[in-house]
Amino acid sequence: MPSISVITPLHNAELFLTACIDSVLAQSFKDIELILVDDGSTDGSAAICDAYAKQDRRIKVLRQDHRGVSAARNAGLDAAAASLVSFVDADDTIAPNFLESLLATKKKCKADIALCGYEWVDENGTPIGWAEPVRAACMDSDSALNKLFFHDISKPATVYTSACNKLYTRAIFGDIRFPKGRIFEDYAVMYQLMAKARAVAAD
Repeated sequence: MPSISVITPLHNAELFLTACIDSVLAQSFKDIELILVDDGSTDGSAAICDAYAKQDRRIKVLRQDHRGVSAARNAGLDAAAASLVSFVDADDTIAPNFLESLLATKKKCKADIALCGYEWVDENGTPIGWAEPVRAACMDSDSALNKLFFHDISKPATVYTSACNKLYTRAIFGDIRFPKGRIFEDYAVMYQLMAKARAVAAD
C-alpha cells in the first residue's frame, strides 16, 4: 500500500499534462500512487494517461463523463489507497522535494494538514509572481482558520484556500467532499478540514 496518494483531476489538459505527471513521478519521496482522473477529455489527454500507466505501476487511471473538477477530485479521494493525500492539478508542476518536505513538516507538527507556498506562471511557464509568503509554523485549528478567513483578498488565490499545495491526512475528509457545479470549490471544503484538523503546519 502506498504512503501518499496524489490525485490529479484533468479535462482536456494535453498541453500541460506530461509536465505535471513527470513532476510527480520525479518526487524524491517514491512511495506514492498517482491517480489520474480523466473528466471526459476529448483531446489527447486519455492517451497520455494510458501511456504513462503502462510505464509506471504507481499510476491509476480513472475515467468519468465530464462532471467538473469537484467530481473528479471526489472520485480520486474515494479511490485513494494511502492514508495521506495531495492534490496536483493537471496544469501544475511540483518541485522534486514537494512531498518529502511537506511530510517532514507534517510529522514535526503532528499536523493533519501541511502546506507550502507556490509560484504563479503563465502558459509558457514564465514566472509571474508568488502567492502570499508562508512562514514556517505549527498552528492549531483556530490559528489556521484565522489565516484562512483573514488572508490578503487582493490575491487571486492563497496558500490557505487552495486545495493544492497541501498534504492531508485522508481520514480528516470523512464524508467531506468538494461541492459539484460551483466555483471556488476549494473554499467550501478548506474551512471544514481546518476546523477538524488537530494542527496545521506551514512549510
